[in-house]
Amino acid sequence: MNVTAEELHFLAAEAGLESVPGLGPLPLDPADQASMRLMVGTADRSLHAREEEAREAMAVLRELSGAGWTVSADSSVGGRAWWPVDGRVAQLSRTSPTDYSLELVDDLRASLVSFLRLDGSDEDVGEPEFADEERVASLGSTVYCAVVLADAGSRAEGIALEWVDPGSGPVWVVEPIEGEVTVSRTGRAAVLKQLLAAH
Repeated sequence: MNVTAEELHFLAAEAGLESVPGLGPLPLDPADQASMRLMVGTADRSLHAREEEAREAMAVLRELSGAGWTVSADSSVGGRAWWPVDGRVAQLSRTSPTDYSLELVDDLRASLVSFLRLDGSDEDVGEPEFADEERVASLGSTVYCAVVLADAGSRAEGIALEWVDPGSGPVWVVEPIEGEVTVSRTGRAAVLKQLLAAH
């Protein structure tokens, strides 16, 4: 189902959700009551015209309230989020700054590999090297950020990874150590392994 950011926020509110992984803030000022009323009315009419699709999307979103895990990822080429739904995986894709696609996929691993370009079998992890902003920028033009949250009873646990993709070969994982920024030359399969192990 293709939805606008406004429609997705409307559906999330109807489902009683405080947040949806991968969904950015409203593209308007929440304090502007007139704009908010217009947005709600427009989203309601649009979704009512696609009642069956809206009902299916609502059912997928409601699974978030009891989801055992969520994964979200952003890059300069877009964003996606995933969560479990009845043996399958919901995939929310940001297709433009204000448009999204919500669908069910069968394989989280395959979707992560495709979107994050984490193919291959290289699991090597290099030693961290201290790097300034200029060094990090020189490593590649595409930066990926991924967050995995797993429900641990009364709290959520997980990991957040950021890496620079030079286009081929290993990536450079960026992380702070002792107040400094470090980069580690890391195999793509090693990054994928960390993400899957945390969910």
